Amino acid sequence: MAAPQWDYSAINGQHKWVEHCKISGNRQSPIDIIHDQTVHDSNLQTLKFHSNKCSFELLNKGVNVSFTPVQDKDNFMQISSGPLDGVYDFKECHFHWSRDNTTGGSEHLLNGNQAQAELHLVHFKHDVNQPLETGDGLCVLGIRLVCQKDAPTDPMLKHLLNLIPKVAYKGDQSKCENQVALYEMLNNIREKYYTYDGSLTTPPLAECVKWIVFSDVMTISEDDFNHFHSVFAIGKGEDESAKDFYDPFSRSGDCRCHGKPKIRDNYRDVCDLSGRQVRRSFK
Repeated sequence: MAAPQWDYSAINGQHKWVEHCKISGNRQSPIDIIHDQTVHDSNLQTLKFHSNKCSFELLNKGVNVSFTPVQDKDNFMQISSGPLDGVYDFKECHFHWSRDNTTGGSEHLLNGNQAQAELHLVHFKHDVNQPLETGDGLCVLGIRLVCQKDAPTDPMLKHLLNLIPKVAYKGDQSKCENQVALYEMLNNIREKYYTYDGSLTTPPLAECVKWIVFSDVMTISEDDFNHFHSVFAIGKGEDESAKDFYDPFSRSGDCRCHGKPKIRDNYRDVCDLSGRQVRRSFK
């Protein structure tokens, strides 16, 4: 029952991460955004999207499922404006989610409320050689997702969720040939957002992220949300004869489980604001 270097468990979880990461600790993410403590900034413009359609390559990392765009000179995705100084290139997206349809699984909270999941669209600043070592080298868009039984799921979001079962086991890879206009899912929510200077929410916890967390949530139907619960945290043939498995998401006890562990509760707990200012684009 060997444990990996880092995960979300009581053994190798968040209390251990900082031992292996070079951070100041003063601009860590995620945070609980308290609306009344944020400041309206009238200079914050609506985020601009520059894109054509793109397809994705998927990878089950054992702690989440990564969607990497297949891009070339004719198929690119970029963002600018808003709080950003310059253009940022879309590099990857992934989800954080809860163990069931009712408990919280998002990383960012709003007024103490945790949604069931959160989608992160990760961007690197254009033409920056070492973005993780630059204070604004990354921009991550955070979209909080709420599961409702009969709620409609945005078509672009639904497309991503439908791909998740294709990489059921850790290490599984898949390629989606269908091209999608991913940014279209943000058209109705892009004007209202919070922004602050923060970090990656997984090791190496680099303090290099300009966060943009949208105020409005997106809904997911129960059926679509259940795709999250189809993916395992270990390889298909791993420990086939084992009676007990190591659960990288058990936050208490000895982290043993009797079935192959699935990815769930893969969110970092909120961090101290440490004097940072959170700005918002709306009154």
